[in-house]
Amino acid sequence: MDITEEISIALKNKQKLLSAFNKYLPYEKGFVLRKTAELLPEIQEIPDFPKQLSKTLNCSLQQAILVIWYFAFLVAIRRYEIELKKAEYDGDSRLAQLKDERFLRLARGFLNEVKSRAGRKPKKREKLEKLKAEILTLRKEGAGCVAISEFLRKHHKLKVSKSYIHRLLKEWE
Repeated sequence: MDITEEISIALKNKQKLLSAFNKYLPYEKGFVLRKTAELLPEIQEIPDFPKQLSKTLNCSLQQAILVIWYFAFLVAIRRYEIELKKAEYDGDSRLAQLKDERFLRLARGFLNEVKSRAGRKPKKREKLEKLKAEILTLRKEGAGCVAISEFLRKHHKLKVSKSYIHRLLKEWE
């Protein structure tokens, strides 16, 4: 298969290739980028390709060369994906290790996302726990959640929403 056919196949599958590249580990991405640099001379050997491309796209020769880089990038991803499929077919043990590393990376990313969505920071809760007696005293004196929130902001430099104070008061009372 010549390079022009590979480019056309890669362009047809660009979304799939780019999403695959997104899942690669850093060293895999580096490998693909090195392959991209190796492919450039092969693509530029096509007679008058940059000039024809710049005329077709109605852009400068410099912009056409950037598009050629993109083509080389997509072809490099495609070739790497083919190598991975061959390794899977051959039962290469390195592929299992690669899949494990990718899975661990995805799991770590998911865990970090869950942690970031876990709600209020425990530090703020700890600070409020230390001020529990003072907050309950204000509440017994008739202060509402908004007033307590303002008091904490002014006197303790703690920004706490009235709904969070309401939840804490329900727990404490």
